[in-house]
Amino acid sequence: MSWLRNLIRIARVLGRAREHRFDLVRALARRPGLLLATGAAELGAIVSNRVPTKLKMLAEFRVASIVGCEFCLDIGAALAEYEKLDPRQVNELSDFETSDAFSDDERLVLRYATALSERSPEVTPELRTALASRFSKAQLVELAAVIAHEHERSRFYVGIDLPPSRFASDDACRLPVARATP
Repeated sequence: MSWLRNLIRIARVLGRAREHRFDLVRALARRPGLLLATGAAELGAIVSNRVPTKLKMLAEFRVASIVGCEFCLDIGAALAEYEKLDPRQVNELSDFETSDAFSDDERLVLRYATALSERSPEVTPELRTALASRFSKAQLVELAAVIAHEHERSRFYVGIDLPPSRFASDDACRLPVARATP
């Protein structure tokens, strides 16, 4: 039933929007097929729960910070608040390799998200081996899907100039944006 908990969590966070509450729905409503496909992809991500939510959130946060999607960072900050993610992890995401705020598994997932965020994505044999030693094949599929979906999502939102909706509290930490290398 963790998928139900995830669905409730996301619904509660979406309800916290203080600006531009329906901009995304309005944009997608212009193309009903895309609205349905987006809803199906989001539902698929919600019900897939072999990987702990925290790891998936960190991966999504990393992608959003690399792409520079303000809407994604805003909703990510709100989800991090809701899930009581360690604020140090949010603040130190850019320094995850050297920060003691992250576990070995979290660093591994963040390396994976970073590798898949390069202009020419490359997962080194060493990273693949490390991932395979810590996660099952099903978990790796889920992680890859979450990272890829966040890329699609964040690039789409940047493409349609979707502004932040102020989901997160005003004192939520914002991540520094580190764009992927050209």
